[in-house]
Amino acid sequence: MAFTHLPEAFRDIAQIGAEMMRHHFGLIEQRLASQPYIAGQDYSMLDALAVYQFAESREAGVNTADFPRFTALAAQVMSRPAVQAALAREGAAMGQLMAEGPPPAPMPKFL
Repeated sequence: MAFTHLPEAFRDIAQIGAEMMRHHFGLIEQRLASQPYIAGQDYSMLDALAVYQFAESREAGVNTADFPRFTALAAQVMSRPAVQAALAREGAAMGQLMAEGPPPAPMPKFL
């Protein structure tokens, strides 16, 4: 998805996004200094969602090594059997989608 067709604007948007991610990852890093998970003492969906964004942020140029506590949490989350199973299902579905192409878009219904 693109918010602009202007290459210079796209670079600016990507840079702002990376800066915002670094800022928020810094906040998470601070939280992890005093608790094992982002929302407190127990693993939650928030950890899984944040770790997904954390992993994807590398493509935006974020150096995840700057956040050692978050990196450790990411490794812990990624090693969970349920996460491994979900990633395997996602990989299989993506492989099928790439092989078959996306399904045709439904025709809009007009009154």
